[in-house]
Amino acid sequence: MLHVVASALALAILEGRSPEETALRFAGCATGFRDTSRIASSSPAMWREIIENNRPAVLRAMEGFDRFYEEFRAVIRSGDFDRFEALFSEGKERRDSWTAYKAKAR
Repeated sequence: MLHVVASALALAILEGRSPEETALRFAGCATGFRDTSRIASSSPAMWREIIENNRPAVLRAMEGFDRFYEEFRAVIRSGDFDRFEALFSEGKERRDSWTAYKAKAR
C-alpha cells in the first residue's frame, strides 16, 4: 500500500504541464519529498505481483487512507487547524508506538 501512495505522490507532485512547470516542481522538492517518495523507485513488476496477491488487504488499507486523507482535506479547506493538529498528533502517536514496538521486538 505504501508503494502505491509513494508512486501516486510522485505522479502528482512531479506532473508538469510544461517544461517550465516541471522545472519549478522539481526545484520545489527537497529531502522530505525524496525520503517520502523513495519507495516509488522500487520494481514495478515486483510490486504488481505483491499487490495482486494481497489485493483485499491493500484495498482495506487504501480505504482507510482515503478516509483520513479526505478528513485532512476537509479540515484544511475549512480552516480547522485545531483538528488538523489533532489528526497530525494522532498519526505521530501511532507511528511512535509502532517504532517503539519494533524496537522492543529486536
